[in-house]
Amino acid sequence: MDWFESLQHFGILSPYVWINPPYSHITPWVDKAIEQASKGIGSVMLVMADPSVKWFAKAVEYATEIRFVTKGRIAFLEDGVPRSGNNKGSVFFVFSPKMLGNAKFTWVNRKELLDKGNL
Repeated sequence: MDWFESLQHFGILSPYVWINPPYSHITPWVDKAIEQASKGIGSVMLVMADPSVKWFAKAVEYATEIRFVTKGRIAFLEDGVPRSGNNKGSVFFVFSPKMLGNAKFTWVNRKELLDKGNL
């Protein structure tokens, strides 16, 4: 199913989707984000920053923005409580609709993300 159909089903008119795939199986999500971007649906994906793996290289090749999280790691919530144990840094990959590649590399520090999330 195309992500656009899923968005319409829920009454969402945004051309973007949010993706936070399981760290154990990221490749299919990268592949789907690339496919959907070529069809006009963009995505923002939060994944571990591990440039040593194949999916990461593929995401770098097709993303339009890559934003590394600096000065700390993102803690995931379990039942609303931050869970420790995230042993890798994080990165956001942005796949813009109908625009693939030529990524712009940027950085955002963890505190800035948390401050914006608490608005």
